Order: sequence, then structure tokens, then C-alpha cells
Amino acid sequence: VDRAIQKSMNRKVRKAAADLCAQIAEDNRDVLPWIAAARRSIDRMSLLAAGDAATVVDAVIGARGTPGRATWQGDVRAISLLRFALSRDYLELRRRLGMGMS
Repeated sequence: VDRAIQKSMNRKVRKAAADLCAQIAEDNRDVLPWIAAARRSIDRMSLLAAGDAATVVDAVIGARGTPGRATWQGDVRAISLLRFALSRDYLELRRRLGMGMS
């Protein structure tokens, strides 16, 4: 994966990414909150594309009958995704992207 990512970026982007990563490492920043936010953004993009909250929730916490499903109420990703699915922002984004319900 690393090699494929490296090949897909031009030299300028690779240099900027390397500098940014070095800066983050130097500052000893906690990247876990950033990673969690990025995952939630990906979840929202998946919901926009799929248009089916149940399918995306299954991908996040597991299908019915799996261990993750029993404790989904405490899953921050699932809760965030469901809040987005029920929001005006979700419906407006789907409408703007031409994916709204007719």
C-alpha cells in the first residue's frame, strides 16, 4: 500500500507530506483524535454514496449477530453516523450532489 501511495503522489506532494509528518512527530501530537475524525468523515462519505444508513452502519460496527452489534450504543462512530444520517446536512448534501429523493 505504501508503495502504491508513493507512486500516486508527485514529488511536490511527497515532500509536503514528509515535512508535515516530521512536524507532527516532532511535536509529539496525539494523532488518535485526528484519526478518529478522519474515520467519521469517511463514514459520512460512504453514507452519502450508498444512501443506505443500515448498510454503512453494518460496515462500521458489524452485521447483525456479530459481537460489535451487541454494544453499538457505545460506539462513537455509529452514533456520529446515525446523527448525520438524520440531519438536514445529509439531505442537503445528497440534494446538491443530485442524489436526493425524487
